[in-house]
Amino acid sequence: MKKLGTVFLLFITLQGFAQNASDSIFISLQSALANPKKVKNLSLVNQKLKAFPKEIFLFENLETLNLGFNKIKKLPSDIDRLTKLVSLEIDNNYIKELPVGIYRLKNLVKLKIDNNNIKEIGDSIENLTRLESLTFPGNWYIKVSAKVGNLKHLKELRFRDTKTTEVPAWVENLAPTLEVLCFTKNAIKEIPLFVFKMDKLNYLSFYKNQITIVPPQVANLPLLEYFNVAANPVTDVPQTITQLKYLHWLCLWKTKIPPAKQAEIKKWFKNRPNVIVKFTDEGVV
Repeated sequence: MKKLGTVFLLFITLQGFAQNASDSIFISLQSALANPKKVKNLSLVNQKLKAFPKEIFLFENLETLNLGFNKIKKLPSDIDRLTKLVSLEIDNNYIKELPVGIYRLKNLVKLKIDNNNIKEIGDSIENLTRLESLTFPGNWYIKVSAKVGNLKHLKELRFRDTKTTEVPAWVENLAPTLEVLCFTKNAIKEIPLFVFKMDKLNYLSFYKNQITIVPPQVANLPLLEYFNVAANPVTDVPQTITQLKYLHWLCLWKTKIPPAKQAEIKKWFKNRPNVIVKFTDEGVV
């Protein structure tokens, strides 16, 4: 079976900053403070932190910082003192705004701010010229600056569960590099045609929106491996989708595709056992 190489290589790469054999991941401040200059990777996940630990600024060589699943409400405005930071994960906290210092982290490649109370990603986001992954699911009604469209290296963009009603026009500007685009659990009624010109995409999800039509231009995504329009009032899928030679997952459960059409779609892929067509969510993780 062809594995989902390109789809998940991005995640492996972005999460692999701290995986070098010579670099340990410190999981407590106490152990990290024993030798601050050796600390490149710090993970303080789920440690009931109520504030950003000021001791972190002692780690002048810090490259990856994960503060996920805590109770932090505010980040320091001078967080850019962490000049070598490449990956910052502050998901699942109580943060309401991004400090100006975040936009001055010139080496940042990954920014994960999922499931907070953040209302805006400002224009200064374009200063993060090395950014490859930007994810902000669960920040309801977040206002995202069109300047994100100026990020020349962005590969992953996730709008999951943000209550958005349309795909912003600036997303088209990311076509030269974007590989992962996720608008899961929103209120989008139509996939704009420019999405189907983004020929680097290998992962595309509009799960649980209000989409009724999958246009034939879906065939114009030559690298697409994962396509999810499940839990939408979709009534049909164009046969042009069979032209996607790398397709591995086609997610169509909880749609309005009639049984006869479902059977027809399955026949399209009868001789392609590597393509998984899902009309039920059974066994889906």
